[in-house]
Amino acid sequence: MDPIKAKFFQADFEVSFRGHGLQMRGLFSDKGITKIHYKKDLPEAWGEAYGKAVVVGLDTLKLKGVLFQQFAEGGMFFEIRFYELEPPVVAYLQQRVEIEGISPGWVREFPRIPVQGVKDPELPMPSMGILRFGGEEHFVEVANFTLGGIRVEVQGNHLGDLRVGTVVSFDLVASSGDVLNNMSAEVRNIAMHERENERKQKHTTRSFGLKFVQLDPRTKQKYRNLIRDYCLILQRRYDDKS
Repeated sequence: MDPIKAKFFQADFEVSFRGHGLQMRGLFSDKGITKIHYKKDLPEAWGEAYGKAVVVGLDTLKLKGVLFQQFAEGGMFFEIRFYELEPPVVAYLQQRVEIEGISPGWVREFPRIPVQGVKDPELPMPSMGILRFGGEEHFVEVANFTLGGIRVEVQGNHLGDLRVGTVVSFDLVASSGDVLNNMSAEVRNIAMHERENERKQKHTTRSFGLKFVQLDPRTKQKYRNLIRDYCLILQRRYDDKS
């Protein structure tokens, strides 16, 4: 086991979608599987699997997950995010990380702060953005943010031509109403999957990992203050409970 920072264990597995199975290999944690590379093109029937429920066969376990497609600097790969895992299964996966664990080969510089699904008006956070690309402005939702960048999502094919390595400019709107203008970032990775709305209509969701490359001093300070205030509120709540 890697004594420095073991986060995953590597294993072969079978993934099934609508009765069709494929043999794959990837890096497991108790949250899901990443860096899944498939040597061939996926069968045509699997084109509908992105964003849908799949079943992962690992040893004797059957794990529920959702399949995602990722585009990064090193090429395209797949990820599966687990859901509804029973506590004994989570414990089993964590134990295998402890015994067989390897470091992922990359280190996240700053932790992600979630935005989607968080309904807390007191917490300051960037909630939406206006991204400029191809001579047009596109509204995007912020999925999470860090000191070094953000992840945004958009529905449909509006940003279908945006590629890894492209530098884009954008504005962020915070939950407080403050606007952070003229920010720039490089697209570091792209994920794409399909979802169904309440009317059973399919739509494509694309998410983009953006790393800041240029912030003017005033905007940079406003963004840092946003994260500082977020952390201070959480610290205050923690102290109140202690």
